[in-house]
Amino acid sequence: MPKKPWGRLTRKSGPNIVEQQMISVGIPYTDQGEMLAEAIQSVLTQTTDNWELILFGDAPNAETESVAFRFQDERIRHYKSEKRQGLAATLNELVKLARGEYFARMDGDDIMFPNRLEVQADHLLRNPKIDVVGTHAYLIDDSGCLVGGFVEPELPLTSNGFLTSNAFTHPTVLGKTDWFIRHPYDESLLRGQDKELWLRTSPTSSFDKLTDRLLYYRVSRAMDAKRQKRNSEYDRIIIEMYSFMAKSRWEIHLRKAKSLVKQQLFALLTRSGLSNVLYARKAELLSEEEFSAASRQLTNIQQASRAGQRPSVLAVTVTYGDRFDLVRRTVESALEAGCSEVLVVDNGSEFDNSTRLNAYFSAEKKVIVTRLTSNEGSAPGYSAGVGAALETSHDFFWLLDDDNVITQGNVDSMWNTHRQLKTVSDVAGVAAFRTENPRQARVVEGIDHVHAYPPSGSFLYFDALHFMKRKFLRARPNTRFTHTPEIPVAPYGGLFLDRESVGRIGLPDMRFGLYEDDSEWTSRIALQGRLVLQPGVIVDDIDTKWTQEAQGIGPARIINSSTKGRIYFAVRNRVYLDNQVLRSKSTRIRYYFNKRIYLLITRMLANSQRSSANFDVLRRAVQAGEAGDFQISFTPVEKSD
Repeated sequence: MPKKPWGRLTRKSGPNIVEQQMISVGIPYTDQGEMLAEAIQSVLTQTTDNWELILFGDAPNAETESVAFRFQDERIRHYKSEKRQGLAATLNELVKLARGEYFARMDGDDIMFPNRLEVQADHLLRNPKIDVVGTHAYLIDDSGCLVGGFVEPELPLTSNGFLTSNAFTHPTVLGKTDWFIRHPYDESLLRGQDKELWLRTSPTSSFDKLTDRLLYYRVSRAMDAKRQKRNSEYDRIIIEMYSFMAKSRWEIHLRKAKSLVKQQLFALLTRSGLSNVLYARKAELLSEEEFSAASRQLTNIQQASRAGQRPSVLAVTVTYGDRFDLVRRTVESALEAGCSEVLVVDNGSEFDNSTRLNAYFSAEKKVIVTRLTSNEGSAPGYSAGVGAALETSHDFFWLLDDDNVITQGNVDSMWNTHRQLKTVSDVAGVAAFRTENPRQARVVEGIDHVHAYPPSGSFLYFDALHFMKRKFLRARPNTRFTHTPEIPVAPYGGLFLDRESVGRIGLPDMRFGLYEDDSEWTSRIALQGRLVLQPGVIVDDIDTKWTQEAQGIGPARIINSSTKGRIYFAVRNRVYLDNQVLRSKSTRIRYYFNKRIYLLITRMLANSQRSSANFDVLRRAVQAGEAGDFQISFTPVEKSD
């Protein structure tokens, strides 16, 4: 905290210390909720101390107002209007309240890069003829996950250029306060106030734009056609207002026509479910180094904003065998991602994982280890883990496999996504993106889950129609940037859900033992509520497994397996699930057709490789699955993985 909050401003560190006048940061807010906390925290963590923050609630909702008043600092001033007056009027009020020589624009859901104020104010000090300076930005989504660089135009060289392009990303601008006072926003405009301001002032003012990315600009993945329609309508109004700046009347007609076409194209794509294409156009790829550095800064700000407010999250993982080194990394990853505690179920291990884990994490006091006397498979293990989690006081549970490492995103990202789901559904689950899961990867690439996951009537993940589409139509994904799409099932590892949802869906079905138990359990979430994939949170597998449910149970995998127990239980459980969704005659016909083709291919492979024993196990497993026979138990050899 600076001793003289209204004195001259200096850098905290770095060479060539430059004295600067105080900066006023103005943030208008209405209904941003916890996102406002991140915006405020990003001001508090700036590399320069001498600023003031003016928070102005434009008839805010109670939740967002409480978030604003959570921050009490002598440099923060609070104001609000009882009736909604609009963004332009609120910005004008903020400028009038500013005490600093410079005024920094900021939205209530965006996040400043730590050195934003220092860099922009320093640029104006060194270039006194410049009135307003903007920057480039990073793109983040609703949940605060970094998507990439925000695609934006460069600053026009002439005033006429502002007719085509809104060259500044509005929340990035910082300028002289007296300039904003002399040039107020047009309060008659509900949209495009910034574009009108640049058009009006560009003939007599000096602008600049830095190449540095100094803001995390939040754009919702749920593209709103009505909002875009209104934006386009006001864009055409502004173009007409400044038609005298065009080279000819024909240019005005052309630009208004382009705006209308853009509006209609946007509406068409959103109605067609292809809004991910539009969202992808807003982002550009960053180098791995820049992405990693920007992610770290973003995570630090988000975690600081949740201090004392973050929900209580318990990570739950199940381990077995001699896997201490793997589960240790999983536990460390969960704690680093913001989990309050980690519950480890030692599933009948003969290697005394419980003692080693307790000894290793004794100083942390954040790791709970519970031991089962014998390993009956993943379903009993996770059932015990989730059951034990319900006996704790934690609000949310994040399930992880014992070889999962969270490499991108954190508790805040999952919680934000889940919070949005719960506003529309009583049962909600969020799955982190498992990079080794090919079906999730297809969804992230832009393929609808209807085409990425096996349909009703498939057999052991095989469906002839889907196979033909993939092989011969060679459909390509539209983009790797998507919203948080709904999915029908998810693995345990990476699943985030709340206590209430667990109470509604119950525990995993222990009859499944090993394989497909997670598919059965998570399908209950999708059937009773909503289950979505969060592409911005990435969980990597650090161990190779015999099979992953997302990869399916292909004929070659069956025939080449050296463990008959794995074949039997994987096939039996999947066939059982395949039969549970055969609701009509057409899906039954499709199922038996796919089954005949699959068994024919598998028999041919078995004959060519002289593996008839594995094929016999497959047949018995299919019969048991179709009959719903769960009587056969594991043996010590079969449960070794």
